[in-house]
Order: sequence, then structure tokens, then C-alpha cells
Amino acid sequence: MLMTRRSFASTSAAAMASSLAARVAASESASPRASGVSSHFAVVNGIKMHYLATGTGPATIMLHGWPETSFCWHKVLPRLALRFQVFAPDLRGTGLTERTADGYDKRTLAHDVIALLDHLQLSAV
Repeated sequence: MLMTRRSFASTSAAAMASSLAARVAASESASPRASGVSSHFAVVNGIKMHYLATGTGPATIMLHGWPETSFCWHKVLPRLALRFQVFAPDLRGTGLTERTADGYDKRTLAHDVIALLDHLQLSAV
């Protein structure tokens, strides 16, 4: 059977949609909320910051790289939560944290994280 461009395109689109649906279903089953991780917001250092929290024990904070979000820790958080109280913020301008016109230098990002620690009343991490 000879495929025309139109039938090839519609077949390819259907295959891509099926693949995407499977990926979404897999990611939803592995979502942070499915593993006891809760999502929170705090106003710190003049911005609305999103962070994930889970576990009990000594506090630890997980910082993502660029261009990632706190979601990059979704497979690690449940394991760490067995021994630690874990926080994973979305840094300024990423994920669900507020995007600002400036403030993306390392010093300001560090102040954002310190302000979150203060908000959480954590003196040692």
C-alpha cells in the first residue's frame, strides 16, 4: 500500500498523540503529589516562591539547576523523605515561582533561598 503525504501525516500525528498520552499518564503516576509530596507557596524576598515539601527528620534543601524546576527531584524526594524533612523550591523565574524583570544573579537567588529557610523557620539545613 502506497502512503500519500496526507495519510502519512495523519498516521504520524496519531502515533505522536498516542505516545504523548502514554507519557502524560506515566508522569502523572510519578508526580510528586502521588508520593506524599506537598506543594506550597511563600512570599519571600519580595517574590511568590513555590516549593515542594515532604518527610520528617533533619531538614535538607534540594536546589535544581538551570533550566530545571523542583520537579527534577520527583523520583528522589520519596526516598529522602524516609530519613529527612526535604524542601525543593522552584528558584526565581522557574516552575511555579514568580518571574521578575531582574534578580537572576547568584546573590539574589541565594537570598531567595535564605528567605525561604527563614519563612520555614529552619536554622540548620
